[in-house]
Amino acid sequence: MHHPLIDTKTLKKMPEEKVQEKLSELRKKKNMVMRSNNNVTILEQIENMITLYQLELADRTAKRVAKEKDKGSDLDDLINVE
Repeated sequence: MHHPLIDTKTLKKMPEEKVQEKLSELRKKKNMVMRSNNNVTILEQIENMITLYQLELADRTAKRVAKEKDKGSDLDDLINVE
C-alpha cells in the first residue's frame, strides 16, 4: 500500500515506538473527524494511513517471529504430548 503523505523508506527506518505513536495520533484524529463533521473523504485518507502503519507493524512482528523461530527458541519441538 502506498500513501502520498508517507515515505515508505522513512517508515521502514522509524523505531517501532514512533510508529505506534503515529498510529495512536491518527486514531485520535479519526475520532475527532467522526465527532466533528464526519467528512467521508478525510476519514478514508486517515483510515488508509492507519492501515499503512498497521501493515508496517505486522510486517515487523512477522519478521521478528521468523527470526526467533530460526534461532531455535520455539519450544514446540521440545514438548512431547501423547
